[in-house]
This record gives sequence, structure tokens and C-alpha cells, in this order.
Amino acid sequence: MRKLDFFYLVLIQWSKFWGKENKLNYKIHKIVNNEQLNNTSIIPYTQSNIVRVGVSIGITNKILFGDISNLFNEAFCKINSKQIISVDKDYLFLLESNPNHRMKSKYLFEASDIVHYKEAIEIFETILKIKPNHCISYDMMAICKKALKKYEDAIEDFNKAIEIDSNYFYAYNGMGIAKYYLKDYDGSISDFSKAIEINPQYESAYTSRGNAKKILQDYVGSIEDYSKAIEINTQFSIAYYNRGNAKNELKDYKGSIEDYTKAIEINPQFASAYLGRGNTKYELKDYNGANEDYTKAIEINPKYSIAYHNIGLSKANLLDYKEALADYTKAIEIDPQYADAYFGRGYAKDKLKDYNGAIEDYSKAIEINTDYSSAYNNRGNAKNELKDYIGAIEDYTKAIEINPKYAIAYNNRGNAKYNFQDYVGAIEDYSKAIEMNPQFSNAYFYRGIAKAKIGDLEGANNDKLTYEQLKNK
Repeated sequence: MRKLDFFYLVLIQWSKFWGKENKLNYKIHKIVNNEQLNNTSIIPYTQSNIVRVGVSIGITNKILFGDISNLFNEAFCKINSKQIISVDKDYLFLLESNPNHRMKSKYLFEASDIVHYKEAIEIFETILKIKPNHCISYDMMAICKKALKKYEDAIEDFNKAIEIDSNYFYAYNGMGIAKYYLKDYDGSISDFSKAIEINPQYESAYTSRGNAKKILQDYVGSIEDYSKAIEINTQFSIAYYNRGNAKNELKDYKGSIEDYTKAIEINPQFASAYLGRGNTKYELKDYNGANEDYTKAIEINPKYSIAYHNIGLSKANLLDYKEALADYTKAIEIDPQYADAYFGRGYAKDKLKDYNGAIEDYSKAIEINTDYSSAYNNRGNAKNELKDYIGAIEDYTKAIEINPKYAIAYNNRGNAKYNFQDYVGAIEDYSKAIEMNPQFSNAYFYRGIAKAKIGDLEGANNDKLTYEQLKNK
């Protein structure tokens, strides 16, 4: 047990009671946390006296905070109801007397029921009527509002906590997360940086800042932040996982796999790390290895729709379309609004020559995501197979409207027009595809055939030669 000096702890409690969370109080906290106490304590450090001091501190806490302590502990347990088992601890005292307690205890701030957040907010509001300058209550109330996706309201409460205590780094971090969800990434980075400035050992702030940098495609900067978090806490599995994601974006696949593997070593139940490692193996075309990782992720989390989708994608690349179809179907059962899963299942049906079934799935994907250009393109392909050339041309045209740089859609529309015997229109589309992608060999091939149909034999021969040159590269 720590040898805490009763005098210092009482001084901390009194300073908080009067709302004077000033620089003096912050220094006192640092002294207590670092155990830089005078050896000539007013109470000798014997085991029995340490127990007496603990009892005395508890009594002092009750005297200073009265009913606030009970109210706070009730609310704190509600917003941590997924994690906290014991309701007998005095969480207010633990948080007030040791600013680093929260970091070390790894509270998740996850309620088992969304109602608990609302109930906790009501309790914190009651506390703030009794003690208007209670910094931690504002912070906790903001965490509840953030969980309820009331990000602007959360930011307001985080700011109130900071007004009371400008060194309260938790509030800066929380406010940064709220801004992150509002897509104010520059603002979030500023807040995370302030939290780190106050407490350079705040590992979570480095991770959060790394996440914001990654969204802004500053992958090198994000890796630096994740690495700093790992330096502070070598067992920080989330930091390894996030660094693996960033390395994957930089195509550092070896480094990415190493980080995912380390995250899994630390936390063998880390389903997302298995998914991430599977994705990297997929990029390396190690589809069997990817399937093993996706399967493990599903074993840990049977409701992991993304893992089912990705394993379907991997099986499709192994030409196992029936199995892929079953995996996409499972993903859809878990998440009926999963547009990519409908798209993937449509593709599998297409390969199995179930063109009507494919059209149904592509249509569902488009219903969910009306800007899904690939779904329009692939639905056009299925219609083309059914000789519905007008319907196919309409879908390709829609795909091009959504994505004017979609070379494949131009090529495919050219094919449909060719089948509809609109050779001039087909040549125009093939030419557009080539303009966007001069290496598009098939576009040269089919344009050559279309030119031959209208009697442009020289042009047809030139396109044939270009096609052969590109194919032989």
C-alpha cells in the first residue's frame, strides 16, 4: 500500500471542496502520485497507522462531499455498468485523490443499457446543483452525452470542466474525441495535443491523435503517435492494432502483419486484429491465410458481419462462389442494410450465371446506397447477359453519372451499344475508356472490332496492333 501523507490528502480534499483546483493543488497531486513525501511524516508509516489514515481520509471525504459521494458513485457505476462489478468502492474519492487512477484502472465508460447514460446525466445534474464547480461531474456528464451521440452538448460540458480546471487533461481528450466524431479532425488534434502537453504519459491521447491523423491521411504522423503510446504502454493492444492499420495504408504489409500479430498476442480475443491481419493477407493474395484469420474473428464474434463479407470476398477470389454466396448471405442476415454484402452476393450469383438473382442483389445494394456506381455497372453487366441492352445502357450511364472517370463503365456501355448494333456509339465509349486509361487493352480490342463493322479497316488494324502490344508487355 502507498505511504500517503494524511496532511497532503486532506489538503487536496479541501482544495477540491472549495473549487480551488489551482496550480498549487495540481502540484500537490504530483507530489502524492510520485510519492515524493517527506520522510518525517506527521504520522509514522506503520501498517496500523496507514489503515487509520485510510479510514480518516474516508471520513474526511464524507464530511467534505456528503451526499455528493453517494450520488457520484451511483452515476459512475451506471456509465460503467458493462465493466464494474463492485458498487462498494468510493470512486469519487479514488478519482479525486489520484488523477492517474482513471488511466491505470482502464475504465471503459460503457453502459450495458443506453438508459443508464440518461439516468447518470440526471444524477450529475443534481450533483452540480449542490456543487456547481465539480469538474469531474461535468466531465462524466459529457462522456454520457458523447455516448448518446450528443457531441455538441458533450463539448460544452468538457469546456466547463476545463474552465474549472485548466489542467484537467481528461476533458481535453474527451472533447477531442467528440470533435473527431463531428469530423472536426484538426480541432480534435489540437485538443489531443493539449492533453498530451499537460500529461506527456497519457497513452490514450496519443492513440486518439493518431486516429485523427490517419483520417487526414497523415499515416507517418499517426504511426509516430501509436508508437509513442506503445512506448508508454508496451501492452497497449489497440495501439498496435491501429499502427497496423496505418502501415497497411502505406503498403507496409510486413510491418502491418507484425503489429496485428502483436495485438493478438496481447489480447487473443481481439477480433478486429484478426480481421485486420486477414485484410492484409488478402492484399498479399494469401486468400487461404486471410480465410483463417476471418474465421477466427467470426469464432470470437459470431455477429461480425464484416468478417463474413470479407471471407466471402476471399472465397470468391479462390473461385469458390457457392461458399462465398453463403458467407455474403450470413453477413446480410446480421446486417440487412449491408450494401457491400448484397453487391458481393450479386457478383457470386453472376458468376454462377444466376443473372436474375444477381440483378435483385445489385438493386438492393443500390436501394441502400443510391450512389453505388459499381452496383449500377455490375447490374448493367447482368442485364447485358440477359440481352436487355437498353436496361444495361441505362445502368452504365448512371454509373458514369456518379463517377465520370469510370473507364470500365464506358467500356461496358460500349459493349452494350455494340450488341445493340450501335457501332458508332460503341466506338465513342471505347475511345472514352481509352482516354481515361491508355493501357486499357480490351477497349482497343473491341473498338477495333466496332471499327471493322463500319468499314474502318485501317483503324481496326491499328487498334488490333495496339491491343497486341499491350498484351505482350
